[in-house]
Amino acid sequence: MMIMKKIELDNFKAFKRSTGFSPNEKNVLIYGENGAGKTSLFEAIKFFYFRQKIMRERILPNIVGEDRLAEEERVISDYKHDEARPLSITIDDENYNNHNANDGNVFLVSYSLLSNSDEITIKALTENTYYTQGEGIREEEKTTFYNMIVESVNDDLQEYFYFDNVKLNLLDATTGRCSLSNENIQEGKSERLNSYFNESILHVVRFVVLIECMKFFQKAGQPTLVLFDDCFNSLDAPNRTFMIKFMLSKLEDAQKIVLTHNTVFYNLFCYIYSNFSDEPEKWIRYRLFKYDDKHFFLDGNEKTTKDIKDSLNNISANAIGNELRQRFEVLVYELSRLNNIGELQETRTLLDRLCKKDVPAYLYVENGKCKTVYDLVGEIYSNVTNGNSYKLAERLKDKIDSYRDKAFLNQIKPWLIDLRLMQKVALHQASHGHEHITPTESVEIKYTLALLEKLERALDSVTHTEDISSI
Repeated sequence: MMIMKKIELDNFKAFKRSTGFSPNEKNVLIYGENGAGKTSLFEAIKFFYFRQKIMRERILPNIVGEDRLAEEERVISDYKHDEARPLSITIDDENYNNHNANDGNVFLVSYSLLSNSDEITIKALTENTYYTQGEGIREEEKTTFYNMIVESVNDDLQEYFYFDNVKLNLLDATTGRCSLSNENIQEGKSERLNSYFNESILHVVRFVVLIECMKFFQKAGQPTLVLFDDCFNSLDAPNRTFMIKFMLSKLEDAQKIVLTHNTVFYNLFCYIYSNFSDEPEKWIRYRLFKYDDKHFFLDGNEKTTKDIKDSLNNISANAIGNELRQRFEVLVYELSRLNNIGELQETRTLLDRLCKKDVPAYLYVENGKCKTVYDLVGEIYSNVTNGNSYKLAERLKDKIDSYRDKAFLNQIKPWLIDLRLMQKVALHQASHGHEHITPTESVEIKYTLALLEKLERALDSVTHTEDISSI
């Protein structure tokens, strides 16, 4: 049962201008570089559904009346991109200040909530998240509740993650404080867990606890929304796979929104829901992208170069210049992502790096075979750990050089250099001063279209690769 059809944001944190996307009652996977606006999106959804809780967290309870209203306005102001304008968050045409917090089941989990403690206490985990909890847990039910959660978690660890020797043990029936044990720690540990267990195992256990609590807190007969913000960063490759399958199984009836900045995880998630989900058609995916202070949610249905060509005779040269520029910006963004070139930057900066003579780019292409920097790291690791130390440094250098020599970027760099030049001509909105020359007659536009088509085809040949090495 789904609950979100569309969301629109304006003047909220990173979102200076109005933007949004339409899940249309489907599950959503969103990829965005650090700095693209993912955290702002998470905060917007949190503010919409949990505004009252946020106000209680940030305003002392003894502040009442007009003073409290003033403090609430101050809190709202902290979320604005431009303090002089009102902010807006609407979900399904309902604004945040009109939403009834008792409607639906909403569960929000971010990575920081899973990693900010060195112990496992069920009460603290759920209180530090943003969960609708129905009527909550009555005092007389706590012991039963915590025992039930612990039992379910232990079953899940065995069934979904194959942790046969890892076990959660309830120590305190009033708070749900637990210890964790394995074959080497029979008595279990409840403090300084990072000293005894690796981060991936602790992450899995906390996550499974929260999922099982979600199942308990759901109000029957009401739709459920679950939002995860970069919740899988500390997991190793096998546990990422197990975690995705676990989440899809346990939250089958909920609408899920998953945010990530990790390209490997994004590709893996796409592969799993496409091949292991009962209803892959109920998933849509977006790439969160920013240019000219405006955010876009790209779903693969944006205008292509062919679409622009087909409309040449129906729009002005200036309009075509804008559309060409936007298409080029998107392609540069995609290219930068594929080559793992840093965080989100302006197109000009990205182009400077991409066109640089000795930029270290490790997107390897040969005979239709595509490998990324992650494949390179895997090959280096294999060489380092295979027990053969003969000329190791030389072999590693040869491996790195082979990626550089066959770098995809080297193949397309001449087109990028020319397109960077055309930014000053056909891609510039103020560059078309001869109104008597139609778009189809403009040499600059024709040349730009040809370059963009080449770049599109090249990118298309490498963007459909999937990292499924962990499956």
